[in-house]
Amino acid sequence: MKKFYSILACAILFISTQTSYAQISIASARTMSIGAAVTVNGIVTTDAGFGTIRYIQDGTAGIAIFDSQLSGTTRGDSISVTGELDEFNNLLEIVNVSSFTVISSGNALPSPAIITPSMCDETMEGQLAQINNATFNSPVGNFAGNTTYSFTAGGEIGELYIRSSNPLVGHPIPASTLNITGICSQFASSYQLLPRDSNDLNITSLLSFTSAPAASNITSSSFDVNWGTNSSTSAFINYGLTPNLELGVLSGTTSTTNHTVSITGAMPSELYYVQAFSVAGTDTLFGAVQVYITASTSSGDMSVYFSSGVDNSKANGPGNFAVQVNNAFADTIAAYISNANQSVDIAIYNFSDMNTTPIITAINNAHTSGIQVRVITERTNTNSGISQLNANIPVLKSKSAFGFGIMHNKFVVIDEATADPMDDIIITGSTNWTDDQLTIDRNNLVIVQDKSLAIAYTLEFEEMWGSTGATPDSLLARFGPDKLDDTPHLFSIGGK
Repeated sequence: MKKFYSILACAILFISTQTSYAQISIASARTMSIGAAVTVNGIVTTDAGFGTIRYIQDGTAGIAIFDSQLSGTTRGDSISVTGELDEFNNLLEIVNVSSFTVISSGNALPSPAIITPSMCDETMEGQLAQINNATFNSPVGNFAGNTTYSFTAGGEIGELYIRSSNPLVGHPIPASTLNITGICSQFASSYQLLPRDSNDLNITSLLSFTSAPAASNITSSSFDVNWGTNSSTSAFINYGLTPNLELGVLSGTTSTTNHTVSITGAMPSELYYVQAFSVAGTDTLFGAVQVYITASTSSGDMSVYFSSGVDNSKANGPGNFAVQVNNAFADTIAAYISNANQSVDIAIYNFSDMNTTPIITAINNAHTSGIQVRVITERTNTNSGISQLNANIPVLKSKSAFGFGIMHNKFVVIDEATADPMDDIIITGSTNWTDDQLTIDRNNLVIVQDKSLAIAYTLEFEEMWGSTGATPDSLLARFGPDKLDDTPHLFSIGGK
């Protein structure tokens, strides 16, 4: 009997010893199948700013660990973790942690790999990385939680994501050139850099913007680009008719903190891509590439319709009065679509088949007459009106993955590409194409005749469409957090 217990004890010791040495490198763990049990050691590179998730890294790779048991760990902890491999929106994680041990604390963190935005991919997932000489593409306001931000570095575009628990929430979005450090991570089809705090945003210039570049004095042939800096500099812009900024450099004011560079000799409704920059000695401050557009030669007429009562005492003059129309929204929308000459682009959140027959008929008639019709709608809605459209009309449904929210647009762009600037129509407002929304709910329609505005709306439409042609490209379509800041924001319409 003693011999039996002795053998059993040895077997247990052998199994225990084998388990304690079952750890593998993180790189090896990343090659195993989902659901596999793994034991890895690594240095924790994140902390409470990432909520319940932690990232660890060894000399071979990095990986995410999602388990509240690790909420007490912090950067520099060396830990051993046993758990199961899983994927969350394409991010490889260790979950269902069965055991973990803090081996030591205060260890040096791995040095971040110096990469470009395109190098933040599967091979870098879970690891610390640094992208140098980056600029945010919309450096306005403060960081918000659970929000994606676009930046450019070395001519490549990258994404940065801020969780609601990140200490960067509420901090101003830097307008200066900077080096960004963070964890290379993934959400759905996008790879993202996850900074941990303000120390991960290292501004490399002593210069900074006191006011972001913006357009003013917009005419049909010119506009100014204005910005402010914290020190006296000379002002310049890189500019072009494409994002390549192929037209070169223009200079402006010198030795001042308030800057202006003028673009003249432009055509009406002409898009310009502009990167403002200031120079002081050997120091240069670059802004993000922004999109501006000259004024059109359209009428600029605006019509505003309400489905309920209108208080015209709030309007500035009779020429600006809105109009109440009773049960005529569907007919109004249909009438404008019926007058299209070349194209109708529709982005509509909700489109039912109840009391929308005039709109459905107008769309089908436009398609039958050879007018290009393109439709984008929200994937999570029934949108029974779509089924009543001609089957040959291309329809793209929005992405519905976690984090994408809803495609809540309600606009129509008519005849944006025709030569006549009097053709372009934009229909927008609060109204969905459903029975109650078109009749009894309190809603509005805003209708504008302006080519420059139509061009901007078409840019927005085609970003979601993923194509400039008649057929959508779902692989290139951008919705929600994938969208870029690539449309003009300031317009001169009808001289206003």
